[in-house]
Amino acid sequence: MLDSKKWGRWLCNSYGVDAAQVKALGVPIPPVPHACNELAVSISAHRQWQQFHSNVYILKGDLGTIMHVKGHPVDCLAFPTSAGLTNPGVGVAAVVHDRAGPVLSNFALDYVQSKSQRGWSYHGVEEVFVSPGFKTGMKCLVHCIGPSYHVHGSARLLYNSYAKALLAIRKRNDVTCVAFASISTGILRYPYEPAAMCAMQALRDVIRLHPWPIKVAIVCFEPDALTAFETAKETVEATFFTAPVAYPEVFQ
Repeated sequence: MLDSKKWGRWLCNSYGVDAAQVKALGVPIPPVPHACNELAVSISAHRQWQQFHSNVYILKGDLGTIMHVKGHPVDCLAFPTSAGLTNPGVGVAAVVHDRAGPVLSNFALDYVQSKSQRGWSYHGVEEVFVSPGFKTGMKCLVHCIGPSYHVHGSARLLYNSYAKALLAIRKRNDVTCVAFASISTGILRYPYEPAAMCAMQALRDVIRLHPWPIKVAIVCFEPDALTAFETAKETVEATFFTAPVAYPEVFQ
């Protein structure tokens, strides 16, 4: 418990970092009674790595039908949508709207109209909107407005879309399992490989900086998307503590 050198070696051998490097990332380190600093850091680091390794899933599937992830009931859907928030009639947003029923479009339209009366018209890129689940049976739906691949700073914007969605879900404190569709890879034509890296980096950074026990599934309809997200997860997992926070401003 008090052997700082022993736990320092374990941390280095397991994750390629020392206690100071983990703390420099902003990772919260709860105190451990009667333990050295290196042990407290090692326990926190292992829990967070384990959260990413065991509770982040990459699945072949469809947000129109998914109900469970590895036996866990899904209670939130997060999906890409248009800036107007209403049913765009195409893509995964249309699938979720069909599943939720017309009341979702009416709810979104009422929200947009109430905002427009105060001089606001559309949500911007990287913003998220949380609505009730309606007929989906979910506790909530998270509408994510992702960027086009060709806009300036698209990687940062896409990362922020995922991070803001996760932080909005965390704030509710009642969601235990969320199913995401990949953001911006449909009509906005963001290539699967860089899109998957943005998603996994955002997941990593939220787990490192704001850990909480939730299960997250990226649900891929296309086989190429599945492969890209599986590869990105492996890459990010291998450098979980050696990589810096990708875009720290979203957490400030």
